[in-house]
Amino acid sequence: MAPSPCCSLSLDEFAPLTDDATRRPDVHTLLASALLGAWGAPLLMLAFLVGCGGIFIAMLDIPTGPDEPSAWMIGVMGVGEALFFVMLAAPMLFASFGVLQGRTWGLWLGLVCFAMMSGSCCMPVALYGLWALLRPEGRARFGY
Repeated sequence: MAPSPCCSLSLDEFAPLTDDATRRPDVHTLLASALLGAWGAPLLMLAFLVGCGGIFIAMLDIPTGPDEPSAWMIGVMGVGEALFFVMLAAPMLFASFGVLQGRTWGLWLGLVCFAMMSGSCCMPVALYGLWALLRPEGRARFGY
């Protein structure tokens, strides 16, 4: 049975990489992967803490005054913030894994994550990550 033209993903995409010297990670690519993981993992832990705190506050159901938000509403806001942090952390962790494995999707996801980081206070980290992935040795690892 022929593969569908709309779905070109095959199991070969997930096969182990060959032992080609150009596909081995160098120091800069490893550091870029570590930086993505180092930013994604604390965000995921923060999401867990904020989400647990939001659920805990919602369960307390403390009576408040007429001009103050209810404990339930504060809890819902905490869980919403936790989901936001998960949406920021998950791509960084996936990109860290993809860059470390030398996958083409890891390169593109890593570039997007480093570009997202460039708008905040981590501009030097983002510029280093973009440089590490876009230099000729970094692109050769991903087959570009």
